[in-house]
Amino acid sequence: MRGIRILLSVVAILLGTTSSAQLKTVAITEVVNKSGDLEYVQRVKIRTHLTAAISKKPGYSAVDRVDIAHILNEQSFQRTGLVDNATIKKLGAITGADYVLMIEAVKTNHNTEIYVVVKLLNVETSDIKMVKDLTISTAAIENGCQELANLIIGGYGSSDSAGTQVNKPVLLYDYLMVFPNDLGMFRTSPTSIIANINSNNTYGRNNWRLPTREELSIIRNSATIIPGYQNIRYMTSDGYITYDTPVAVRLVSEITSEEKREAERNRVERMLQDGLGRNGIYQVGDYYKKENVEGVVFAVSDDGRHGTIVGMKSMQESWFAAQKWCQNCGMGWRLPTKEELYEIVRVKAIVNQRISEKGGHIIESTWCWSSSAITNSAFGVLLKIDRGTIYGGYSDKKECNYVRVVCGF
Repeated sequence: MRGIRILLSVVAILLGTTSSAQLKTVAITEVVNKSGDLEYVQRVKIRTHLTAAISKKPGYSAVDRVDIAHILNEQSFQRTGLVDNATIKKLGAITGADYVLMIEAVKTNHNTEIYVVVKLLNVETSDIKMVKDLTISTAAIENGCQELANLIIGGYGSSDSAGTQVNKPVLLYDYLMVFPNDLGMFRTSPTSIIANINSNNTYGRNNWRLPTREELSIIRNSATIIPGYQNIRYMTSDGYITYDTPVAVRLVSEITSEEKREAERNRVERMLQDGLGRNGIYQVGDYYKKENVEGVVFAVSDDGRHGTIVGMKSMQESWFAAQKWCQNCGMGWRLPTKEELYEIVRVKAIVNQRISEKGGHIIESTWCWSSSAITNSAFGVLLKIDRGTIYGGYSDKKECNYVRVVCGF
């Protein structure tokens, strides 16, 4: 193990199969160093060694030709680190590259390490395929670039889509976001690295920080769902400023009040889509699904904790066949009472909207069997409102009418 640990936390992405007939080319840009603290020779080493390491991979080719720098210099790329979509496509057209690898670096930890941010862009779409950070030793740049190349290409499968299988921040207890990887081992707080992470809006956030001791305890209690979390000593924001030996660093971020509200809205929406109501509370028109029972709520009681649903399917049969169909649907399913049919007619529009969204059979404006019956006849209801009136009446049980089943919850 090296004296200075090298952490290469880069989104691994396989750019395609490795046959010569499907060679993938990666254009390597100049290394951006906005702070101006990185020596030119170090920037050249990073770009050159990374180019060589990727080119050694079967099926891949990396280029860092002069025309790449010339094109990017037109945009003051070294000063801003920005490049527009048109330029990305221009790079692809001139170099024949499938991807553009952009690198930004800054010195840290008493100039003994280099913090690097890597972005891989698809030339055709200009989409960012990955944004990740790494820390390498200034004394082992070549080794760091070799390991970086190994992570960029391979380890995730055999197609582009496999590259999306990357770690993401984990949300704990609906407020604490945990960075998906350790930054490395440090004796003091890596202030410049954290600032760079926030300036790049990594994972869509600019408030990453060291956790408090209490937050670190929360993370430890959830260690099984935290990617790459280790059973070792971690740095905290309210701990010692300087550690006797290097300790691991993992960042956290608190979500905002608006993010909490948005997360709650999304959570409720997922529950409604899954048929679970609002934490088990339902309204008329809600989709309902638990185990093998599926339908749409048309009546509620006990403040929405209980109610009745109408099934997603319909048929046309005699009253006797309708009874048998109810039995085949499973426990709890039955023909509606005439009062329930009246209620279904009154809320038919909102119920039909949900049934349609879920791919069921909408409720037709036709005569429908109820459970009310006498010797040879059963009561049916016309499932529409005609001039403010809902009609019903008895007909022979052998006649063929519309059938819709209901079930209580």
